[in-house]
Amino acid sequence: MEGKRGSECLLKSVSNIDFNPTFGDYAYKTVRRPHSSMSPTLWFLPREYSSEQKYDYKRMDAPVYLEASKTPFIIYPWNNERIIDNFETIGNDVNNPFRADDKNIQNIYVYPLNIVMCINGNHSQYSALIKGELQQVKVDAVYNIKKVLHDVKISDEDKLESDGSYDFEGSMKKEDPKILDLFRVGLKLQEYPDVFPAEIKKIVSQM
Repeated sequence: MEGKRGSECLLKSVSNIDFNPTFGDYAYKTVRRPHSSMSPTLWFLPREYSSEQKYDYKRMDAPVYLEASKTPFIIYPWNNERIIDNFETIGNDVNNPFRADDKNIQNIYVYPLNIVMCINGNHSQYSALIKGELQQVKVDAVYNIKKVLHDVKISDEDKLESDGSYDFEGSMKKEDPKILDLFRVGLKLQEYPDVFPAEIKKIVSQM
C-alpha cells in the first residue's frame, strides 16, 4: 500500500507539472531519467574573476518566512527514489505534517530576481508542494545582486549583455536558457519595488 500511495502522488505530480513552472523541468527530468535534474548552483552570481565585489550577502540570525502562494520558488528534486520516499513518509496523509521550520531546510532569496532557491531540503519541500501543504517558504539568507545588474543591458537584438560579469550567451544559456529569462524579469522588477516582500526589503536596506 505504501508503494501504491507513492506512485499515486508521483502520477499526480506528473499530471500537474505543465501548469507549475516552479518545479516542472527538474521533476520531469528526474522522473524520466533518474538523478538527472539540474544541480542547484549559485548561477546568479557574477563570475569569480570580476574585479570587485558586485553583490552583497547576508545570513540572518533567524530565518524569515514568506507566503508560499506568492513566492516564486525553485526546487531541485534530483533523486527519484527520495521523491517517492518523501511522498510516502511526509504529509498530513501519513500523520507526519511537513514543517517549514525544519533545520534540514535551507533556502536563499535572490534580490532583485525575486526568487527563492532551495539549497537543502529539496525533496521534502517538493513533497509538501505536490500535496498542497507548503504554506510558508523559509528563507535563511539573502543575496543582493542589484549592483551587478546595473551593468546588465538588453541589446537591440533583444539579447542580454554585461560587462563580463555574466556569460549569458555561453555557459549560462547552455546550462538552462530559462535562467536568462529570470534576469530579464529581475531587471524589470526594479521598477516596481512594491512587489518585493517587506521582510526582504528591510534586509536589503541593511546591506
